[in-house]
Amino acid sequence: MIFAELMLRVPYVPGISDIDQLSKIFTALGTPSEGTWPGVGSLPDYIEFKHTPPTPLASTFTAASADALALLSALLTCKPSGRPTADEALAHAYFAAAPAAAFPPNLLPKEPVDEKEERTVKQERAVDDARGANAKRHKVI
Repeated sequence: MIFAELMLRVPYVPGISDIDQLSKIFTALGTPSEGTWPGVGSLPDYIEFKHTPPTPLASTFTAASADALALLSALLTCKPSGRPTADEALAHAYFAAAPAAAFPPNLLPKEPVDEKEERTVKQERAVDDARGANAKRHKVI
């Protein structure tokens, strides 16, 4: 679900109770059946839900690539033994597709190139420090 929520930037299937959560999951992914999950009916506290076909992931995740949809589909499989392990998920084609991930050193701010830029960076840091100190002084307890 986290991968889905990272792509959507909002909760994917927010529920207000266990039953509501399951209902929303089944509306999105389809209701599991003995055909898709042998033995589902014999799980402890099993409750039968109205059969609902799955909503195509591409209709919800409209900006996702084919690789992202394939990984998402595998991760969102209701049957636990049908989901990939962490190692299998990390080996998925999605993580090898362009654009390549940035390495952590490339994510950090670059050092100033010249004196003027260095002054600007120092001024911005000073302003940030002052704001932080000011916020601490005016903190309501």
